[in-house]
Amino acid sequence: MADNDRDVTQDNSLGFLALGTFYGQTKSVPHPSGKIMSGDKELAAFETNGTAQVTVKGDEPLSIVLDAAPEEGTFVWAINSRAVPTIESWKPYSNGLDIKREFLTREGELLDLGDIKQGQLVAMRTVVTSSAKPVSNAVISCLLPSGLEPENTKLATREDLPWIAKGNVQPDHVDIRDDRVLVFSNIPVKGKVENVTLLRAVTRGEFKVPPVQVEGMYDPEKSAATALGKMIIK
Repeated sequence: MADNDRDVTQDNSLGFLALGTFYGQTKSVPHPSGKIMSGDKELAAFETNGTAQVTVKGDEPLSIVLDAAPEEGTFVWAINSRAVPTIESWKPYSNGLDIKREFLTREGELLDLGDIKQGQLVAMRTVVTSSAKPVSNAVISCLLPSGLEPENTKLATREDLPWIAKGNVQPDHVDIRDDRVLVFSNIPVKGKVENVTLLRAVTRGEFKVPPVQVEGMYDPEKSAATALGKMIIK
């Protein structure tokens, strides 16, 4: 359910109660067996009252073929899907939100990602704006290249760069982990949410730069992501 400034969790609970009532009204008869098809190719078969799991490749249309027609009001089925995009198929997108990430030097200049020195301090700046309407409870997921590690903000010897400017809206919460930075905030219709995280180049090599993504936790259709990149640490 989309976030429309209502009690989303309560709405979901009522929805589950309604589904439970619906299932309780269905007749207690066996569900028919059938097949999962990709075009004209059979991917898997499921037995009566059974389930099936398949891995889908390509863009052929998917369909379910039942071995027998169920009686009215006796059959309920669901499809759960999960997918991981390949590097070749990944494309940046913007659906109601816009996101931008920059890697900057100690002085605040754009960093040359092909010429980073081991031990160098790197500032990662992420900026999110709304292109349509305010989005409540958004999460910004910043996956880090494997050669970078976040600076420990609890150390007294950490560096603070004076040029770091704060965004118009401060994030509600920032969770810094070993491999990613998670930012939680409401996204206003005007202004921006900006976060700067200090990183350290620790490992030499050539690394993929994962995309940065943002989406509304209760309205995932409002989302955006950046392109993939490459980084070299010497």
